[in-house]
Amino acid sequence: MSKNKTVRNVFFLVFCLFACVSLGYAESCSTAGVVEYKYTANGCSYDTIVRTCCASGNWSGWGKLSS
Repeated sequence: MSKNKTVRNVFFLVFCLFACVSLGYAESCSTAGVVEYKYTANGCSYDTIVRTCCASGNWSGWGKLSS
């Protein structure tokens, strides 16, 4: 394998690992009971939905009660 292919493959591997780790932590939370708000435009106003950090360290679904 040429040096350029090796460098490219190593870079690709590091990028994939970083992406996978980032996605794994993207939806976790650390403080149970914390609430996040999501605002969506609705004409001249907006709609609000919430999600809550559960004791398990995961977020509830948007607009769903935590369990």
